[in-house]
Amino acid sequence: MFCRVTRICFAIGSVLLSSSPLVVQAQPPANNPVRNGLPLSASKAMGKTVQLTLADVIKLVLQGNRDLKNATLDRIVQRQELKEAEGKFSPTITPSFSFGVTKSFNTNSETSIPTDNGSSSGTSNSSNSSGDNVENVVGTGSLGEQNSSTTFSRDVQVSANLLTRIGTQLTLTVNPLSTQKLELSIAQPLLRGAGRLVNEASVKNARFTEKQNILTLKQSVIDKLTETIAAYRTLIKTQEAVRIQSLALNSKQKQLGFTKILVEAGRKAKVELVETQKSLADTEQSLGAARNSFAQANSDLLKLIESNQPLNITVPQPDINALDNTVLPKIVRSPEDLVALAYQKRLDYQQAKIAIDTEKLNQRIARNNQLWNLDLQGNTSLGESSQASASLVLKKTFGDRSVKTEVLRRRIGVLKNENRLAQLTDNIRREVSDRLRDIDSSLMQLKTAQQTREFADRQLQVSQERFKRRGGQTTLFEIIQKQDDLVAAQNNELNTKIDYLNAITNLEKVVGLTLDTWKDLIAANQSLIQ
Repeated sequence: MFCRVTRICFAIGSVLLSSSPLVVQAQPPANNPVRNGLPLSASKAMGKTVQLTLADVIKLVLQGNRDLKNATLDRIVQRQELKEAEGKFSPTITPSFSFGVTKSFNTNSETSIPTDNGSSSGTSNSSNSSGDNVENVVGTGSLGEQNSSTTFSRDVQVSANLLTRIGTQLTLTVNPLSTQKLELSIAQPLLRGAGRLVNEASVKNARFTEKQNILTLKQSVIDKLTETIAAYRTLIKTQEAVRIQSLALNSKQKQLGFTKILVEAGRKAKVELVETQKSLADTEQSLGAARNSFAQANSDLLKLIESNQPLNITVPQPDINALDNTVLPKIVRSPEDLVALAYQKRLDYQQAKIAIDTEKLNQRIARNNQLWNLDLQGNTSLGESSQASASLVLKKTFGDRSVKTEVLRRRIGVLKNENRLAQLTDNIRREVSDRLRDIDSSLMQLKTAQQTREFADRQLQVSQERFKRRGGQTTLFEIIQKQDDLVAAQNNELNTKIDYLNAITNLEKVVGLTLDTWKDLIAANQSLIQ
């Protein structure tokens, strides 16, 4: 989709032009085998120059970029968190086994009772920790002896808990070693905490969060795709700039040699030799700057790929040549249709609507928390002796302002998110309009640049003809100027075409069509959109 670049060749007595097209392939190749994460052609040249299409580069970024890898790893935890939240109403079973040893120490004190013979004797009763009376006979002495006893205990218990969607809390306990073999307790909220809306709120919030997480991951993919496409086109621009400057340098080197022959023959003044040398030096400087820009573009692209192999990426020339036969894409939809499509496709717009739904749900929960706690509670135990009980418990905490604060916070949160959605609605409309204007402006500049390049090409051809026919009415300095004008026009046409393509890519991002454009490549990495 890039412009034709004119190859400049200067031969003795004339300057001849030949053209070769420039390239970018925006569609994935039909058959492109991959080995070790790289195309087969690239895998054979590790650490060397490799030719990669735009589809190849995007595939490598989707597979190797660590930011996307980390985002994919985060999704593993996020999916598990959703399962955890959705398991709120699943029963839980807790088995418990215990074996214990208890050691008791009892101290018996002696009470002296006078007798007729003046001696003292007596007994003392004391209770152990279990409440059993133990009788100890104590001999003479003022202080009793310390006795100890050891008891062993064991317990086997299984508890099951279940929360229903209307808030009923069921607890079943089985203890085969106890006199009460089975215990069942039921608690049913009647005001605060009652009903499906309140009890399913945490599950709905988890599902809202899951949708937000998926949209966030998709937005990361869109941002990385857009960045990669722009970086690849920068690589194309700099690669072709190097080629244009190289052809110009080659032409001026030939021109310098011819000028030296003319100066030695006395047909040209030495000043024209100086002008040719200066033009050659300027072209060498421009070529050096172009090569540096190409190296930087290659480095920027490797940062996105994050390959551990030192690669020198270039754009395949057949792909560049194929773009000359490609019709530039046109925007066929009206601005109103694009805006409506953006409201449907934009991920941040969907996230804004989910944020409103989340705040409204939390607002209902906050209002429910203002109610009294009115619970119906029941207990049943079965065993050697069975019993059942029921009670109605009414409770409320006064003086706690956090509940009212939460209601206010959620109400303000709803208003703020509605404002954000309205702001985003206006921004999307303006962004679509701005990107369409950028496309129109870029297309106009591209047409002008193409005309300028055609005029520069014709002017150079005319100057060459005059130089050959009239033998001196057109100087070499004028031909050099025309050559420089043509090189500048070629670079300008290339830059404007890149700008036009980038403007279309930016419009796709604004409307939300990036994932649709590259869906075939993304389909091979399903974890990036789930």
